[in-house]
Amino acid sequence: MSLASRSECRGDEAGQVRGEAAAANTLGLHILFPVNQICIKMIPCLGVVCPMGECHRGQCVCPSGCRSDLPVCGTDGLTYASRCHLERHACASSNANITLSHTGPCQIPVDPCEGVQCRAGAECRAGEDGQHGCRCISHCPQNDSRRTVCGSDGTDYSSECELARTSCLLQQHVKVRYSGMCGE
Repeated sequence: MSLASRSECRGDEAGQVRGEAAAANTLGLHILFPVNQICIKMIPCLGVVCPMGECHRGQCVCPSGCRSDLPVCGTDGLTYASRCHLERHACASSNANITLSHTGPCQIPVDPCEGVQCRAGAECRAGEDGQHGCRCISHCPQNDSRRTVCGSDGTDYSSECELARTSCLLQQHVKVRYSGMCGE
């Protein structure tokens, strides 16, 4: 018996498994038995490693047809309808770092600034040390009504926001005396 080259195997033998060759299929081989020869055909997925999804005809494909079972939480902090949905998202986005964190929905993070009241010109946010607290605003919004106000310190400010911001930065209690420039 001899080993036939690929060109010597007949086309009608391609993809068929005969006789005891079915056991060899788990090794990724189709073994065909023509007269006095063994035809060996490689399966397209032999040696193909799919970190996500599975191999189909030599290509990695993402799972499809997921059912909504038990919600799961991914390591990206998102809740998915099922483990299959999580794996499909990870595969489609080519992000192998998204894995199962735990079964059940992800917990909604609690805002550490919720309910915190800050003085005028300050807002609650994380500082460089990672601690949350009232910090002076860094700049006033562009859509702020830009009308000049006169502060109780006798200084003109381009807006109420700028007055509050400066008051916070200087740690002085400055109020709006009136709208318009001081001395008008």
